[in-house]
Amino acid sequence: MMVDLEQYPALNNLLAGYFHEDYDLFGETIEEVVLAYKQVSTSEEVAQVCCEMEKFVVEFGSSAAAAYAEHWGSFNPAGGGYTISAFFDALKRVLNS
Repeated sequence: MMVDLEQYPALNNLLAGYFHEDYDLFGETIEEVVLAYKQVSTSEEVAQVCCEMEKFVVEFGSSAAAAYAEHWGSFNPAGGGYTISAFFDALKRVLNS
C-alpha cells in the first residue's frame, strides 16, 4: 500500500517526528506526546494535520492500518487498543483542546 507522503506533510511530520521508537522522549502517554507536538506547532499546522488525518482515513478506509504500518510502523497504535481511525480521533481531541 503506497502512501504519497507529499500529500500528508503535516501528518508525516507528526508521526515520523513524534511517534517513533523513541516516542517516550516526548511523554509517557499518547496525550503527552501530542501536547509536545502542539507546543511547537502553529495553529495552522495543527489544523493541517487534523485535516490530513481525516483525509488519510477516507483515502485508505479498511486498509488504513496497512498503509500506516508501511510508513510509520515503529509506533503501533493497535498495541494500545486503537484502530487507526480511533488513534487519529484521540490525537485530534488533544490537538483541538
